Amino acid sequence: MGFAKVPDDLEFIMLCYMISALLMPLFLFLSVFFYVFRFLLAVYLKIRYGEKFIGLIKGGDSLWSLGKPNESTITILLAASLKNEELPTFIDGVKEKITTEILNKKEKIPKLTSSVHCLMGYGYLLRNNCKAEEIVSTIKIDENSDISSDELIGDISSRQLPFNNRFPWELVAIDAPTSWKIEQNISENHCMLVLRIHHIIGDGMSVATALVKIFSDKPVDFAKYAIESIKYSEPVKPPTYVRILLFLHQLMLTPGYIFLNKLFLSDAKNGEKIFEPSPLSSKKYVYTASDIDGSIMETVKRIKKNIGNATFIEIMLTALSKSLNNYFDKAEDQKPDILVQALPFITSMPNSSEYAELSNNISILRCPIPVIVNSESFTVRLNKVKEYLRNSRNIIDTQVRQFGWNHLAGLWPGHVILPSEKWETAMIVSNIPGCPRFTSVGHEMEHIYFYPPQVKAIGMFCTFFTYDNKLQICITINESALKSRIHYKNIANDIIDAIKNFDEQISNKVM
Repeated sequence: MGFAKVPDDLEFIMLCYMISALLMPLFLFLSVFFYVFRFLLAVYLKIRYGEKFIGLIKGGDSLWSLGKPNESTITILLAASLKNEELPTFIDGVKEKITTEILNKKEKIPKLTSSVHCLMGYGYLLRNNCKAEEIVSTIKIDENSDISSDELIGDISSRQLPFNNRFPWELVAIDAPTSWKIEQNISENHCMLVLRIHHIIGDGMSVATALVKIFSDKPVDFAKYAIESIKYSEPVKPPTYVRILLFLHQLMLTPGYIFLNKLFLSDAKNGEKIFEPSPLSSKKYVYTASDIDGSIMETVKRIKKNIGNATFIEIMLTALSKSLNNYFDKAEDQKPDILVQALPFITSMPNSSEYAELSNNISILRCPIPVIVNSESFTVRLNKVKEYLRNSRNIIDTQVRQFGWNHLAGLWPGHVILPSEKWETAMIVSNIPGCPRFTSVGHEMEHIYFYPPQVKAIGMFCTFFTYDNKLQICITINESALKSRIHYKNIANDIIDAIKNFDEQISNKVM
């Protein structure tokens, strides 16, 4: 769905309506057919597997059950405050916590204790009597190893999951010598842990919540922790008649838009494919930048206060826009006017008091991000970002995606829905609501970084995550898109530098 090619005027909407009217009998017939087919498939699987069969995967979760599981995993890097000699005892404690809090609660959290399978486009779960020792492992780094930390994390995030790539998560501890840590700018008193979670379990928000609730030594009050800068509130539901009209509008758009999209709207605009190599490599690199003392979050809050009408994500996208501009200048690469990004947005708030929160409650917002802005002014760049973001929320592309996510996912087979997705997008940007600092097995988690899974043929990902009121930025680059590692490394740090520069500009104006 090439963003810049999609018209959103009344004539195009009416064209979608007319084509949808012609296709509606077929569309409704297929929906009924897939409903019956899905029911019969569940009966077949129940007969085949008996008590092992838990059920078909529902809703948005089902779209992640296709393809290779190790390519649909969220990777979470945790830096635990412990010395090398404390690692074995810590791992034993983690295994015990996994056994008591997860494996012994199969009925309460089946997603975390089952294997993931797929048949004819429908994902399903089977009971798995695994042990903690089978999903927790340790990688020992040789004293003379020349592998870099960003390459190591990339390799771990790409490898197969346990039980022949069927179990939905694993925990990997990295036992590295002090000399290697120093060389990689890692504190000698920190141990890196890599938690990999299949996306069918949940989106970043629900996974972060469950991670803290399961592994924290003490109960955590997420409501009390809510940070004003990134707080999400339950959207006010419109009246029933408005929701019915919106449903009918999206229904009348969807068949016609998908038809037109497949035939005419798939050409990518210049610049969109810069980070979209084809085919992708199985190898990727990860880069991070961290707000060590919390000053960056305070800076963002100060910018918000001084401007008065900007959100957290608008400020972060503006900083990313400036960072990408710097990248293209330094790398001497072709600089586009804009890059089209996919920005996940929350469609419903998960219940933060129950394990049932483990679900995918996000859809995708396709939005351009400006690279070339003929001004050094933060306000000018911010206004450009806000304009694109505001317009993106109501375009037909977003309406159709939301309808598909809410009403077709889980009903139609995933491989029938996904081919209509033209992922002509340069990068994906995720903003994951933060979580409070916590201690696990007596050791504090100093840093947490989120890396999203590989999606289609997109080669670059950027994630903003707030841990303990400190900003954690992650950049993931597929090897096929990698032209200059040294310049890619700077993207995350340049985002932080841009925020500082923006603050200086705004503060000088206020003074």
